[in-house]
Amino acid sequence: MHLERVVNALLAKSHSCINWGLGILACLHLAACSSFGPQYLEESRGNYIEVIAATDREELLANLVRLRHSEAPVFMQIDSITVSPDLTFRLGGEATLDSSVVSTGRLSPSISYAEQPTIVYKPLLGREFSKELLLPIKLPPIFILLENGWSLDTVLLPLSRSINGVRNYDQQYSQSSGFPAEYRRFTRAVSALGNLQRAGKITIGTEVAGEKSDTLVMILSDEGRRSPDWTEVHKTFGLDPESSEVKLSLGLKGDSSTLALETRPLLGVMRYLSSFIEEDTLDPAIQDREVHDRLGFRVKTSNNRPSSAIVSVNHLGTWFAIDSGDTSSKEVFMMLRILFNLQAQQDSGGSGIALTLPVR
Repeated sequence: MHLERVVNALLAKSHSCINWGLGILACLHLAACSSFGPQYLEESRGNYIEVIAATDREELLANLVRLRHSEAPVFMQIDSITVSPDLTFRLGGEATLDSSVVSTGRLSPSISYAEQPTIVYKPLLGREFSKELLLPIKLPPIFILLENGWSLDTVLLPLSRSINGVRNYDQQYSQSSGFPAEYRRFTRAVSALGNLQRAGKITIGTEVAGEKSDTLVMILSDEGRRSPDWTEVHKTFGLDPESSEVKLSLGLKGDSSTLALETRPLLGVMRYLSSFIEEDTLDPAIQDREVHDRLGFRVKTSNNRPSSAIVSVNHLGTWFAIDSGDTSSKEVFMMLRILFNLQAQQDSGGSGIALTLPVR
């Protein structure tokens, strides 16, 4: 009878302990569930954003470097990221019985966390590759870049092969007679347009609000028409010096009131920017320092990984990097990434991008 009372007492005590432990574990579970979602989002989202942004920059710079070395670019886009967090609660315990009727018991609750991300990559091939990289850039992306703070020269120098028949730098023309002088004139005139815009002497928009147009309108102020920059522009591109309104359209040849833009495909823009990469083992693609320095895009090279770079990649034992303090290079590089996204949207089969800022 004595032993039976001992066993019953121990069983009652163990049940009490287990119930107490389960109660605590349930409270922990409820508390964790009430904050696990927000806390997980707070702690994980920023990490994924940083990694995606860093790898996007590295992929883009690596492709510029490949083009500089006459290698084909490779794009691997992230199609989706699915993360399944798993929070598991466990309760373990043990009890000891001996003849002296001394009992001991121990509960050991535990919580474990595991994260299982599933990342789906999609290579840019076939039709999508053609749409995003091989088709000439249209006016809507140019307009959007201008409206979001990039200047005329920063946009037009990489994106234009020619304006009103005056040719910009292009690999296929690089050996032709008299070409360096021509693209030097082009660069000076486009830089003058940028100066006019930064000084507030040019306004750019569309003629009718909401119109989907292949023409932009550039309004020049009276002060702008009297400036040396406008003299450089109208003499180079054959414009009417007294005109206060100039149209921008796509084409090979304009007239006295139109700037006809022959735009590059995105791949052509990348090839143009890759020409600014200087490396000891390669001859300079653009030897004219005036043209080289107007855009202000620089990719540095070194034998060791740079410590102050916003992005760096290694190719054939050489490190290529854009310095974190080089504002103009970062602006051009960011514009290239945004242009990539705009090209994807423009040719995705949707409704397209409407030009909606009227100038009159």
